[in-house]
Amino acid sequence: MQTGWLPTYRVSGEIGASGLFAQDPHENEVSETVAAFREAAAAQAFVQKVLGQWKACVERPITQTALETKVNFMGFGPTRSDGVDVLLVRREGGRGYACSRAIAASDNVTADVDVCGADETVVNSQSARIVNEIFARIPG
Repeated sequence: MQTGWLPTYRVSGEIGASGLFAQDPHENEVSETVAAFREAAAAQAFVQKVLGQWKACVERPITQTALETKVNFMGFGPTRSDGVDVLLVRREGGRGYACSRAIAASDNVTADVDVCGADETVVNSQSARIVNEIFARIPG
């Protein structure tokens, strides 16, 4: 459920984007994408488009295929945490493994963060916190 899926951003109108992915040996993962738009309205419109996509997938099975392995997920939400929209995604049969995806816009910049790990209660609060930390580092 990583952020920055190229086809989504390719048609977003962004003028530049940067991403980061990190994983530790315990299956904890963080994926971040920060994108700049020409104007604040375009950044906010992109966030609203993504939220619409999330709402269309809520409580429906989502199948992700990587290296010929299929994994099923189920999305819940979105909810708001610290002023940021968050979607919780649980892996079927994952024994607590979940991802918390958060997205928001500040001025003409969007931050899209996905935190995954074996403890749903831990990851659920982290994605919104990271989005706010990203925005706190942007001068303006």
